[in-house]
Amino acid sequence: MRLFARDDQRIPLSARALGLAAVLFAACSSPAPRERPPHPPLASGDLLFLDLDCGELCDAIEEVTLEQLGVPGPRLSHVGIVEVERASGAASLLEAWPPRVVRTPLAAALARARSGGRYPVPALDERAAEAARRRLGIPYDDDFLAGNGRLYCSELVHEATGRFRPRPMVFGRPGSPARATWERHFRGRGRPVPEGEPGLSPLGIYLEARALPGAAVRRW
Repeated sequence: MRLFARDDQRIPLSARALGLAAVLFAACSSPAPRERPPHPPLASGDLLFLDLDCGELCDAIEEVTLEQLGVPGPRLSHVGIVEVERASGAASLLEAWPPRVVRTPLAAALARARSGGRYPVPALDERAAEAARRRLGIPYDDDFLAGNGRLYCSELVHEATGRFRPRPMVFGRPGSPARATWERHFRGRGRPVPEGEPGLSPLGIYLEARALPGAAVRRW
C-alpha cells in the first residue's frame, strides 16, 4: 500500500474525529485552480485526502478531528477514492460531495484544497473504485448518520472498502468556535448535534490506512 501526500507544514490552531463532513455545503465553493506540481502516478482504488478550503465548517471538521484523535496533524477534511480510466489514464475522484456521490475530475478536486494542502493517498484495490461507482448518485448526508440511505465522504470510503472502524463522534469543546460552528450546522438541519454517535472521519481513516501492511508515504 502506498500513501502519497503533499504537506503544508502548518501547525493546527487548537485541536479535533468527526472530520466526517467532508465538504458540506455547496457554500464550500471551489476556489480558482492553483499551480501545483504534477501528482505522482495514481491507481484506481487509491484514497485521496484533502485539506479543503471551504471556510469555517472545514476548519471545524479539522479542529475537532485533531482534538479527538490527539495528533498534531495533518489537517484533513475530505476523502475520496481515485478512479483511473484504463484507456486514457485520466484520473477522477469518486466522492460524496453535495448534493450526491459523484465522479469529479482529479484537477477539479485538487483545486478545492488549500494551497500547500495535504493529499495522502493509501493504495487499496480496484474493487474499492468499483464499489464506489455502484454508489454514484446516492444523496449526500449532511446529518452524518449511519444507515439513513445517504453518504458523507468518509462513510462512502468505509462502505466501498469494507475497512476502517467508526468511532464515537465529537464536535468540539463547549464554547469553542468549532462547537459553535457545528451547533449552527445542526440547528439548520433541525436536529441536535449527534455527539457520541458512531461515525468516521478523513483523519481517522488516514491514520488507520497509514498503519496497514505495506503502506508507505510520499508527499508532493
